Amino acid sequence: MNRLFANPDGPTLNAGILEENVRLKILSKRSQRMATAFKRIVNGIFESFPAPKELPKFLYVVANDENGKLIGALNADTQLGWLSIYGLWVDKKYRKAGVATKIMRAAELEAKRRRCRRVLVSSLDFQAPGFYRKLGYKRYGVIRNYLKGYTMHFFEKTI
Repeated sequence: MNRLFANPDGPTLNAGILEENVRLKILSKRSQRMATAFKRIVNGIFESFPAPKELPKFLYVVANDENGKLIGALNADTQLGWLSIYGLWVDKKYRKAGVATKIMRAAELEAKRRRCRRVLVSSLDFQAPGFYRKLGYKRYGVIRNYLKGYTMHFFEKTI
């Protein structure tokens, strides 16, 4: 039997065609060990990739009200000339008040400062596909039934 490892968070995984001495581990938290492994993966990919070596740089934009309360945030990274946005949130009380637009503009400006020229973002039907279109993003693809009954929209923009 090609038993891979005992996952502390779940059942033992079987390797199938992998050799007995190959061990894998599923990590659910960031650690220095994980960061080192990620750097090795990226370096391995870039060995044959004709582009500059560049690890992703995290980009967070936060918005606070006059009392310092968090009212909006964006989670993204920049790499190889791209800004990839993973999440945008605005408190319900501040939606339709321009907060999300200001957060997006700030992220785009910082991305330009980091020499990015393009932006990627995705949105489910019930989130904000119309919002991204209003900001000049062009839809380049969809996955229907990404979540049962909902379509994932993928957008890009040149900045």
